[in-house]
Amino acid sequence: MPKEGYREGKTTLAEVAARAGVSVSAASKALLGGGGKTTRVSQPTMSKIRRVASELGYRPNAAARQLKTGRSNIIGAIIHSTAPRIYYDLFSIIQQKLAKMGYCFMVGQSDGSMGLLGRYLDEFHSRHADAIITTFFEAPGENQKLQGLYAGLDNVLYLGSPDFENAPRVDMNTGDGIIQIVDHLVSSGGSRIALDVVDKFYSTVRKRIQGYRAGLKKHNIKADADLLIENDGAPGNAAATARRALDLEAQAVAAGNDL
Repeated sequence: MPKEGYREGKTTLAEVAARAGVSVSAASKALLGGGGKTTRVSQPTMSKIRRVASELGYRPNAAARQLKTGRSNIIGAIIHSTAPRIYYDLFSIIQQKLAKMGYCFMVGQSDGSMGLLGRYLDEFHSRHADAIITTFFEAPGENQKLQGLYAGLDNVLYLGSPDFENAPRVDMNTGDGIIQIVDHLVSSGGSRIALDVVDKFYSTVRKRIQGYRAGLKKHNIKADADLLIENDGAPGNAAATARRALDLEAQAVAAGNDL
């Protein structure tokens, strides 16, 4: 809310600069990313400018900002609705970090629909998003169509291991993580350990299975195929997975999500 004593209506960048006691160039640097290469603004001053802008109700013009900097300060993201909780936690951290840098983090949640994915990509493209982060790049029988949707976009970062040539990615060592889980469960007295499996089509799941088997082998435990407990990933399947594990006399379950 604008502070009392200031007129309502469109607040200018110059007014924000005057109220914050800085130059227009410094205000532009803090709020629009402009200000020229020689303009330097400390973090405390930048925070002050942004606080004053908020108090005065200043809203940067997105088109003007893009013309000035060549950037939209928008980062798009796409996440699958059945993605592990860790990805949602990761996106929350990314949002907090980007907000401090003046970016808007826009997230689209997909249920596996190619049409919905296409709409999100079109929306981000129309808004000139500076980058797109995605966890959705695999789908049974649809990989070729997926590659077609992402084709031509040179600002996409994949979280995982897409089967795309020269695709920028950030991958997690899922297999090693499962080995560490098996180490912990064995050290706690477990020898009959089950693994919660969603769909073997996905590369992340295959890596989990490989790590699970490697972990058992490390402790000279023979792998039992029955202890790979498959489910469809739908919410509420925890009870069925637990019952199956008990029926198989499993002493522990390495779960891929919050069961």
